[in-house]
Amino acid sequence: MLFQENKFSQKLFLDKSVLEIGCNQGLTTLQLSKFAKKVTAIDNNKNHIYFAKKLRIKKNIKYFQVEMFNKKAMYKLGKFEIIYLREIFNFLKINDKKKIIKILQKNLKANGKIIITDFYSSVFVRKKIINFIRLNNFDIFSIDKRSIIYHFQGKRDLKIFFNKFNMNLSIFTKDPLTKHIGFLSKLIEYIYPCKYTAIVKKK
Repeated sequence: MLFQENKFSQKLFLDKSVLEIGCNQGLTTLQLSKFAKKVTAIDNNKNHIYFAKKLRIKKNIKYFQVEMFNKKAMYKLGKFEIIYLREIFNFLKINDKKKIIKILQKNLKANGKIIITDFYSSVFVRKKIINFIRLNNFDIFSIDKRSIIYHFQGKRDLKIFFNKFNMNLSIFTKDPLTKHIGFLSKLIEYIYPCKYTAIVKKK
């Protein structure tokens, strides 16, 4: 089916040890656990971790309250074949992007990969389309200055950034985990893609 998790998800996560950064309440963690050998899911919000542990339990999932910029706590988690960040990376300031990549590089096993799914510049047009369809925002041409928090505008910015870390980069206009996303958002994203999944590894 059009919006079901597919071979792309399996190829990325199948039988891998995965560290999920910013798991929130575990919605995407459950999806990862279908494919991964084991998932270590972290979030700095203790309430998110509480609900995840209470509501979204599987044998191959472990949840921890960890601040991702805490190097000591991050390194205690060990090394992983896959590190996954979803809708977090592009909200960070540039210097924080650099900090987290440096930390995560040490959490990677040899030949491991960092996988980042996130929104980029076209998300603002997408949001306006969704609001217009929902009839809750008729001023579709207004510009929200807060939109500037999205620091990377597209593939070129990603390539420049990761090249500085001596990392290989592959970019896909696919979202590997979509089960928790509403139908309208899925439809608009299919028609007007606004997410990239960037896969990076050491050269």
